Amino acid sequence: MNILPKETAEELKKYGSTKTRSYDLVSVLFTDFKGFTMISEILTPEELVAEIDLCYKEFDRITSKYNIEKIKTIRDAYMCTGGLPAENNTHARNTVQAGLEIRDFMLTYRKQR
Repeated sequence: MNILPKETAEELKKYGSTKTRSYDLVSVLFTDFKGFTMISEILTPEELVAEIDLCYKEFDRITSKYNIEKIKTIRDAYMCTGGLPAENNTHARNTVQAGLEIRDFMLTYRKQR
């Protein structure tokens, strides 16, 4: 349940496999921390992980608020999508609103630091 959408996880548990699905329209949101390499050279590994964890927890809260599905995180990249696994007509607006809220969080967090 941590890495798969709820519907996919339930289908996998029930049938042992899942069906491939196609979606006509989805919205994708990527984030990437500017200057991550430089920051990673300054902070200790523990500090770096704590910083990313704090940000990703807030990103998760924001994307959940807008019904957006986190796809994956790799280092400083966060990828999520609106409009799947449940198709909806508001995915583009929701994804943009989430992106703006993530930006606002990062600006506020940066000022606090």
